[in-house]
Amino acid sequence: MKYFIGNWKMFGIPKSINIIKSINTFYSKDKNRKKYKVVITPPYTLIENFSKYFKKKNILIGSQNCYQKDNFSSNTGAISPYMLKKIGTRYTLVGHSDNRGEGDTDKMLKAKVKFALKNNLKVVFCIGENKTQKNRKKLSTF
Repeated sequence: MKYFIGNWKMFGIPKSINIIKSINTFYSKDKNRKKYKVVITPPYTLIENFSKYFKKKNILIGSQNCYQKDNFSSNTGAISPYMLKKIGTRYTLVGHSDNRGEGDTDKMLKAKVKFALKNNLKVVFCIGENKTQKNRKKLSTF
């Protein structure tokens, strides 16, 4: 099975759902749709809305990241895999170069994967290196 994952990064407002509706219409008519899945990872502010709308449609909704703790905690601005699952997320990106660049460590990534899987989220683990690592021929570890 192939996956097409659209990471929206810091893009979108509620009416941006029309973009995904168009993708869903195209995907629904594609005779080859059983060979691939389409996952959209919008910003946190849009996940619940999009998840509800696309619950019984072909487009799947994921999150761009998750926090490395489960359930609830006192971490301002953090969103746990448990919380994401409860608002309809089915996938989560973990280890994106943006997040690694902002300080995600291998230990944090391992915890994110652990708690995402515990909450039955499908993990899309991003593997790669930044330009400096690539030039030094040093690969990311986990």
